[in-house]
Amino acid sequence: EVKKSQDVLKLSQDRYAADVIQWAGMSKCKPMDTPLSSAENLSASEGQPLGSEDATRYRSIVGALQYLTLTRPDLSFSVNKVCQFLHAPTTTHLGAVKRILRYVQGTLSLGLKIGRSKSTIVSAFSDADWAGCPDDRHSTGGFVVFFG
Repeated sequence: EVKKSQDVLKLSQDRYAADVIQWAGMSKCKPMDTPLSSAENLSASEGQPLGSEDATRYRSIVGALQYLTLTRPDLSFSVNKVCQFLHAPTTTHLGAVKRILRYVQGTLSLGLKIGRSKSTIVSAFSDADWAGCPDDRHSTGGFVVFFG
């Protein structure tokens, strides 16, 4: 959805997010303040492996959440984290996905606001965790660039 008010455009997927929550069977869930605990470090070896049907459902929900990140950059890190376990999801990973859904439930109206800026400054930020993955010691990095 695109909503215009004065000089600001708001891009959002409110209805899609609500549909994903309902499809996942979590329409009556209690909202969360954050999509993922800052202390949580997901690992491939945690939890019990999901059965075939549950693993397929996990992949479907995660795919739907990936699409939601187009207008919800606040979900990008946590959705990327659960995407790393699509090949062999466990009950712990499913719990993380449910937490993300609970966060989305409490923040349905969020989206991207795009407005005019007189500034022509280019700003770039990056961050990485050094060998942060407990399974293979790979690092995770990210960056963002702003114009104006």
